[in-house]
Amino acid sequence: MSQNNSSKHDSSIIIKQQKVIIVRLLNEISVMNNNGSNLIESFKHFNILLMELKKNNDSPKEYYKLYIEVYECLTILLNYLKGNHLKLFHLTDIYELIQYSNNLVPRLYLMITCGVAMLHIDDFPHIEILKDMIEMLNGVQNPIKGMFLRYYLLQRSKFIFKNEESESKEKYNNINTEFKVDFLIANFIEMNKLWIRLQYQGQFKEKLTKLKERKEVELLIGYNLVQLTEVLDTEEEKVAIVLYRENALPRILKQIVSCRDIISQEYLLDIIIHIFPEPYHSDLKSIELYLETFLKLSPKTNISKNAISLISRILSYGDSTREDNLNCVDLEGELIFSKFFMFLKLLNEERPDLPFKEFLVVILELVKLVLQLKNEDDVVVTYLSQIFSFINFKIKDYNITEELNFLLKKIVFSLKGMDKENLYYKLATESNEFHEFIVSLNNDYIKYEILELIISSTKPNIESFSIKNLSKILRFFENNSYVILQKSDLVLRCFYFIVSVKVKYNEDLEGSVNSQFEGLQFCKNWLLSIRASFSKPEQQLKVDLLINGLINQYWKLVKKLSILKIKTPKTFKNLDKTLFQQIFKSLSNLIFELKNKKYLLTSLILSANMAIQIFLLDIANDYIESVIQQLNSGLSTNDKHDILFLLIEYLQKERKIYYDNNFKEKYEQLAIKLTFISFDLSNVFLKSNCLLACTNLWWTGVSDQCASQQSVENNPKRIYEVINRLIKYITSNNLITNYELCYVLLEVLNKVVYFFIHGEIEYFTINYINNIFKLLKNNLRFLERENKVFLEQQQESFNEENAIDQLSTENMFLDSDGNIKMVDDCRCEGTAYKTINIDEEKSLVAFKKNLLVFKNFETLKEYIIDQGEVDERFNLLNI
Repeated sequence: MSQNNSSKHDSSIIIKQQKVIIVRLLNEISVMNNNGSNLIESFKHFNILLMELKKNNDSPKEYYKLYIEVYECLTILLNYLKGNHLKLFHLTDIYELIQYSNNLVPRLYLMITCGVAMLHIDDFPHIEILKDMIEMLNGVQNPIKGMFLRYYLLQRSKFIFKNEESESKEKYNNINTEFKVDFLIANFIEMNKLWIRLQYQGQFKEKLTKLKERKEVELLIGYNLVQLTEVLDTEEEKVAIVLYRENALPRILKQIVSCRDIISQEYLLDIIIHIFPEPYHSDLKSIELYLETFLKLSPKTNISKNAISLISRILSYGDSTREDNLNCVDLEGELIFSKFFMFLKLLNEERPDLPFKEFLVVILELVKLVLQLKNEDDVVVTYLSQIFSFINFKIKDYNITEELNFLLKKIVFSLKGMDKENLYYKLATESNEFHEFIVSLNNDYIKYEILELIISSTKPNIESFSIKNLSKILRFFENNSYVILQKSDLVLRCFYFIVSVKVKYNEDLEGSVNSQFEGLQFCKNWLLSIRASFSKPEQQLKVDLLINGLINQYWKLVKKLSILKIKTPKTFKNLDKTLFQQIFKSLSNLIFELKNKKYLLTSLILSANMAIQIFLLDIANDYIESVIQQLNSGLSTNDKHDILFLLIEYLQKERKIYYDNNFKEKYEQLAIKLTFISFDLSNVFLKSNCLLACTNLWWTGVSDQCASQQSVENNPKRIYEVINRLIKYITSNNLITNYELCYVLLEVLNKVVYFFIHGEIEYFTINYINNIFKLLKNNLRFLERENKVFLEQQQESFNEENAIDQLSTENMFLDSDGNIKMVDDCRCEGTAYKTINIDEEKSLVAFKKNLLVFKNFETLKEYIIDQGEVDERFNLLNI
């Protein structure tokens, strides 16, 4: 390395020394005007400095630095020769004189310099001079020396190819474009051969060094092609494209193929694709030439990279023409797609060893190209189906790694955001190849991501979302336990498509409803068919979520019918009522597939509520009776309470409909059944909660009566019987604690006072209410005694400073289960509450519960006192 640096340094010094001498000699010629005698002398010094370019011990990088210094010296000579032709000498004489130089490399540099000077003068045959110079260079076979000589010729003669001088357009009209193209390509071919030969010089152990050296001088080869673009730019675009595809490109590609060198093939293909204008590559004939070349490349050459680059340039041109409203490139029809797709198939046949990844990266770009074609969506789907068919064929021969999975996913996601409405939906419903592609993926999560993309981007309408299409989409979920069990919302969204469209109030209304019902039926049958493959209890519960979601879609359809009943009663009246019955029959079959008993009974009650809205009272009653029959099996006490409460709310809300439609007797029977079932609850809090709710079944409030055209009579006797029975139960049961007794009595008092306020004084008299107050106050004394004992026991353990905080009931209240709840102190909208976090002793919790009962009692007393100011009856209550 040090020897090379020293050699380079020495060469640089020699060149600089000779430059000083040459400048002095040429200046003397100008002064002395001695007919050029010192020019001959200067050539000797040019030979000395040019001999430094003949040395073989410099790397291309170092050689280039010397070349630049020599170039500056030769520029001095060139300017002198141009300026003194016919004044001091004739360039023809100088050109012939130089040929007698003994050393080849210096001689050629000088001849090129003199020849270029002659090119600047009109009198000389320009084409013959160019031919002569390029033929002379064939004698230099040393790679570095030969390449730099040819590069020097290009640099000096570039003014001819660019036509950059103002008068050059006329001056060089005799050098036609075809000759310029031939000249540059001939030089390119020879330079490429020298470039390749550089790699094979020296010993084998220097191979890596030679590869590095090749990379250092690759721009010299590309310079020929850069000049070629300049030549083509001088012509009109249409003419230039013809020249490119008929003359330049075939010869360049032929050289690339025939050289059989990987570095050369990859570099040259990359540079020609990137430096020539986009319209050249978008020409169909040019595309064909490129693709044929890709198939002929050496086995280790990166074919996919070049194919991607070509498609990318075509895409870029398509974008620019669309923005400029141009139609210079035909991106319509199947020609451009068929050429690339045929290339893929031929590549697969001729290069079976090529990794699957190489195909996928090309396919990714091809998909983008397809989406840019000016074709209808159906044609695009056809093209994409062919692509996925090819992928399906290839995928069978490979072990799909995570990297390949990523590429496969990327191909699908590349369709996102394109201006093709519902493209995913069309693919999912019209392309069997696309379906096979998704099924063949071995990564469940990627399957989910693709399915999620399909569903989220789909905007179906009632005309296109047929059962046939629905079945195709649902097939994606079969044998995909990950989606069904972990991402069930995706399946639900598919269900939502069915009834997501507004019912159109037109002549085909019944057909529209019937079509949506058939879609729900199909989903129900499909869902029940896949259920068999999930046997574990936790899996069954996951499937329950899907069933619940489908039940909601049945309700949505019924809700639309109920809206129809209100908005257009005549149209509703004309609908076939047997269709309604079929909807509810299918709905009940689906509900009974639920494994969770609470879900099942809740769904039956809500379905009854939907049925009664469209006056299907018989169906509603069947649902309610079914719920009542199953209340005593498979439910916890809390769940039974929740179902009971839901039933009571339903029956109370629909009381008027029962009465107005001659179902009064049925209503009474149901109300009595619910009351008796409520008495059977074992938990005293839940029992009292349900029984007090049952009292509403025989009462219609004043506001409700005002809202109704026909008031429903109240039945205070029934209410009185229920409340009396509840009081009797809690006062006669020795297992009930003082706290439970006081809590229930307080709830009873609140209820009785409500009825008293609203006019019920026949059964709930002043004396009756006072007796309850008396009973409650007597029992509150026991709670007070319990609290006093607690405080005495805990007096020493409580910290005096924190006693108030420890015994405080601030922000606490009692829920319907008799447990302490605490208002959440967060600053969110609405009143959030939570069960108190109790790490305290049970006796402290009991103490606080007692305090809350006292607090509630005081609140009731304050209310009665306030009411006494407006209603004198309340002053008679002994509180």
